[in-house]
Amino acid sequence: MELLGNPAGVSPPSQIYLYRPATPWKPTVQDPFAQALLDARRESNFTRERHEGVVFGLTGNESPDVLRFTLVHEFVHNAQFERVDETPGMRAAFAGEHQHRRVGAAVVEGSASYVAFQYMLRYTDRNRTWLRTATDEYPNASPAGKYVWAPYHFGREYVAERVDAPSDHWRLYRNPPNTTEAIIHGLAPGSDPPALLSVSVETDQYEETARETRGEMFARIVLAAELPEERAARAAAGWGNDRLVTLQRNDRRGFVWSTRWDSAADAAEFLQSFRTAMDRRGERRDGYWLGDGIAIRVVRVAPETVAVATGPPAFVKGIRVTGTNATVTVSSD
Repeated sequence: MELLGNPAGVSPPSQIYLYRPATPWKPTVQDPFAQALLDARRESNFTRERHEGVVFGLTGNESPDVLRFTLVHEFVHNAQFERVDETPGMRAAFAGEHQHRRVGAAVVEGSASYVAFQYMLRYTDRNRTWLRTATDEYPNASPAGKYVWAPYHFGREYVAERVDAPSDHWRLYRNPPNTTEAIIHGLAPGSDPPALLSVSVETDQYEETARETRGEMFARIVLAAELPEERAARAAAGWGNDRLVTLQRNDRRGFVWSTRWDSAADAAEFLQSFRTAMDRRGERRDGYWLGDGIAIRVVRVAPETVAVATGPPAFVKGIRVTGTNATVTVSSD
């Protein structure tokens, strides 16, 4: 509590509950659009009761220092959740569209990881290099693991760049950024607003059932699932905006992800990197990739705009995406 500045209204946890899952925990992805692009369709084998206080799991292989880091991380969550109603940054982690949830998770998990990191530097003899290697799961993770651990990885770096001390991190919840681009690049909230992008759906073959923004973090993870992290980072860094629409007819569901980039060169780099990633992901045939019954097609809509369609082969072959840099129309045969 002293490290957090002894915030008003925050008390120590009522209890500490330790558990060991019956089978080893594995990162999983339940989001169907992410499943298609990441090839991450494993079902979760992890369940636990809900308990008040601090809760964390053990594999039996953790070192005392990793356990200490994890316990401090969970202590911070206990303090955060006692103030969840006070700040939009906390509420965003549990509600809203995909990008809002990822920004919220990055602020929440990034703050907890940052505080635990600073605690270890202050109260143990571990250095920064050891701590990064021992506590950051993202760099060597599977595609599903990168999806799960990205808010922790990028969030901790964001918090470290934006605050001077653990007791200062509370202000981030009051004015969080609105994009994962800001999280990744350490930008001040509102300093680089998304580019204009409007997507309309004009088809009587499918009903639009959902619409949301995915963000740069998602684009980077999709590429990093198959490409070196450095190339994925370069190709995603030109993100300007995006819209994902979900289309449904009976039991057939497909997705169209329209992405706008900062420049034509950025769009071309994403397009080429995406094609290379999908070549490693599945078999290319007749202008699209096919893997496990899921088809994926990418289209250069305009100099700065690229669209990805995925779903059953009949959906992907029948969908048309046209438009300009800022205006996209989705239609079907």
